[in-house]
Amino acid sequence: MAHLNDGTLRRIVDDPDAITAPDREHYATCAECRARFDAMAEDARATSNLLDVSPQRPADVPNNPSAVNIVATATLAALVAWGGLGRFIVDGLGQQNYPMLYAGAILVGLLSLIVEFSLAGLQRLATPAGLRTSKIIRDPDSKTATNLAAA
Repeated sequence: MAHLNDGTLRRIVDDPDAITAPDREHYATCAECRARFDAMAEDARATSNLLDVSPQRPADVPNNPSAVNIVATATLAALVAWGGLGRFIVDGLGQQNYPMLYAGAILVGLLSLIVEFSLAGLQRLATPAGLRTSKIIRDPDSKTATNLAAA
């Protein structure tokens, strides 16, 4: 019997239940196919580890940037002549006074950051210490994690 092709081996890596009876028999007796399968499985694990970019978010970090959105959106009030920090941006753009425009944009950015970090600090103060999650270093090769607070 011919060796299992790469497509069949990839399908088995993705779904081990997809192997047919003849392929299973060949795989059980063929060292070359098992070696190729092991290499593909290792590549799949390595790729999966590289793509795993979903670390646990600590409780003291806001889950959504709503405060930043509100502050940044409030600058749009200047477009309908309601004033605010957006006035510097709108007037600077209209008068081609770019330093004024940049100053307004920097002020809006700074205000957004101040509000965001202030609310994050308030959230941290309001969350009991026992409910806060600590920052964790995850080792992809083991099932354990190292707590930074304990290290």
